[in-house]
Amino acid sequence: MSNLSFDHVHYRSSNFDKTKKFYIDTMNGVLLPPEELDGKTHLHIALGGVSLLFALSSEPFPEPVPAGERLGTYHIAFLVENCKKATQYYEDQGAKVAIPPTDYSDTITASFLEAPDGMWVELKEVHAPVKNKR
Repeated sequence: MSNLSFDHVHYRSSNFDKTKKFYIDTMNGVLLPPEELDGKTHLHIALGGVSLLFALSSEPFPEPVPAGERLGTYHIAFLVENCKKATQYYEDQGAKVAIPPTDYSDTITASFLEAPDGMWVELKEVHAPVKNKR
């Protein structure tokens, strides 16, 4: 058996302009040369060390299923040093916050941003547990 290594996440996009605005303008992703697959142009963006590919959906566009209700992938997550500061930064860049910074355990704080087509982007902070002071 060969070793696996991660290559990309592939999405359907209803609108390349909205996708670029969010992942490049708001999230500071990098536009890479497009990929031509099966004679169709696919948008290619690098973000946080991850390669994201976007295929344009055929019309008519189905109504996106909200992230918390969809089957399969509903969000992608990026580690951040400070969830509250990162959330505020991206909100200042124009992102809409779906779920504000929340402590999900004694070591994880995360928030979720709304991305195009019903997807979410998680900003996840992993920290040492807070010790009780007596």
